[in-house]
Amino acid sequence: MQFNSDGYEPREFAAAPAGDYDFTVASGDDFDVNGNPLMSKKGNEMISLELAVFVPGRDNPIKVYDYLVSVDAALWKIDGFCKATGLNKAFLAGDLTAQMCIGKAGQAHFEPELGQDGKNYLKVKYYIERVFTEQPVKSNLTPAQTAKLKAAEAKLPNKMKPKPTAKPKPELELQPADLNDDIPF
Repeated sequence: MQFNSDGYEPREFAAAPAGDYDFTVASGDDFDVNGNPLMSKKGNEMISLELAVFVPGRDNPIKVYDYLVSVDAALWKIDGFCKATGLNKAFLAGDLTAQMCIGKAGQAHFEPELGQDGKNYLKVKYYIERVFTEQPVKSNLTPAQTAKLKAAEAKLPNKMKPKPTAKPKPELELQPADLNDDIPF
C-alpha cells in the first residue's frame, strides 16, 4: 500500500464522558477458538460481548467490550443486560447464549476507565431496564447512526441476524368502547 503522509497531523480523540447511552450488541462469543466454552480467568463460563455504543455528537459508534460471567456474584449484571435487551425469559430460564444477544439493543450507564495502555475506555457500569410493550420503541439514534447500524446488520451472516419475533395473538378481541353509552353518575 502506498500513500502520501505529507501534511498528516495525528488526531487526538477525547474520551466519551460518563452517561447513559444506547447500544447494540455487534458481536459475541461464548466459545473459544477450539470450540470450548469461553471461561473467565477464574474458570467460570462467560459470554464476551462487543457493544456498538452510540454517543451523541459522534459520527461512529464506540466499541465497548463487556463480559457476562456465570457466577452468583455477577447475576445482577446478567439480569440487567437481559432486562435492557428484552431477554428476560432467557434470564429466568437460566440459559443465555451469545447468539441470543447479537443484534439486541438497549441502554446502559457507561463510565470512562483507564486501560492498561494509559488510555480512557468506556466501561459498562450497569444496564438500564427497559419496559417492553407492543408499541415500537423510538430510537435515539441519528439518521447517520441508523444507516450505519443497518449496513452493519446487512453484513452479518443470516444465522447471526436477529430473528423477527411474532406478535402474540390476543385471547380476547377487544372492541372499542361506545362513547355514546350513558354513564350513570
